[in-house]
Amino acid sequence: MIRIAIVEDEKKYSDILSRYLKDFGEEEGEIFDVSVFSDAVAFLTDYSPEYDIVFMDIMMPGIDGMRAAAKVRERDTETVLIFVTNMAQFAVKGYEVNALDFIVKPVSYYDFRIKMRRAVFAVRSRDDRSVVVPAEGGGLRVAVRDLMYIEVTGHRCIYHIAPHSVAEGRNTIKNLSGLLAPYNFLRCNSCYLVNPAWIRYIGGYIVRVGEDELQISHPRRKEFVSRFNEWVARGGGVK
Repeated sequence: MIRIAIVEDEKKYSDILSRYLKDFGEEEGEIFDVSVFSDAVAFLTDYSPEYDIVFMDIMMPGIDGMRAAAKVRERDTETVLIFVTNMAQFAVKGYEVNALDFIVKPVSYYDFRIKMRRAVFAVRSRDDRSVVVPAEGGGLRVAVRDLMYIEVTGHRCIYHIAPHSVAEGRNTIKNLSGLLAPYNFLRCNSCYLVNPAWIRYIGGYIVRVGEDELQISHPRRKEFVSRFNEWVARGGGVK
């Protein structure tokens, strides 16, 4: 099932998009769970990264679609964004928030179907390459390739996300190790989980992850280096 949000202040257009999604699902054999929001404030309140696709109207009262999309990207780098607009020139700014595409009103089913096929393909391609980690204010969906390492002290977590951002949350190293095990994350000491794709250097008891240098504990060094070498031998890369 693919979860979809429609953020549109004009009921006429939210109804059209909902009907098109129903028709497209029947044609393509897809199941959609659709939620409709009449403004961006309602959509952003208690936002969690649960939607696979978001149709976002650009011109809305209060918070416009561009600003709303930027807020979404703070918590969710992977959801597929499609702007809905009266004026195509505004949609060019969508590249700033990594929007997949835009649809111009009045929305035709032919145009919608083309864009929707691209969106579904993007979701299916992404499914095994992103992870939702517990963070302050709710879950944070991150592309695995961008999650460089996690620092855990007690129950406090700091997620280091490429290129230069961090997010905080509460979890345990044990729970996170289980969550990230399918993606080959390695534990170099009692407080770090490292994405091997970001390892640039291992020497002595130091591992350089991106631009940061982390300590490898004496008890964990042998297993850490061995598992990293196995990962390299398998061809590397994030699953």
